[in-house]
Amino acid sequence: MLLVYGEADERVPARRSAAAIASALLAGAERSATVRLFADADHTFRLASPSPGFAWPRSADGYPQAVIDWVLHTVGAGHPADCSLVVTQPPRPAGATP
Repeated sequence: MLLVYGEADERVPARRSAAAIASALLAGAERSATVRLFADADHTFRLASPSPGFAWPRSADGYPQAVIDWVLHTVGAGHPADCSLVVTQPPRPAGATP
């Protein structure tokens, strides 16, 4: 089980939530839980702009790779080339154009 949180999340108290969920999981059937906290990240794992004015949002440092690494370790793939990506889309309503 992977639990990821942004420490600057204003919706969910990261440390308290992580502790409560990890405790509940480990008290049940789950044997392990990995908790990753990303400093300065919000609820969507984005970082606030370092300067005033417009800036494109950016992900917390290490966030995407941490999730990828956890998945690869968990499924035992060992290398991204060993994985495949399957994307499914819901059916389009009749008469809809792509």
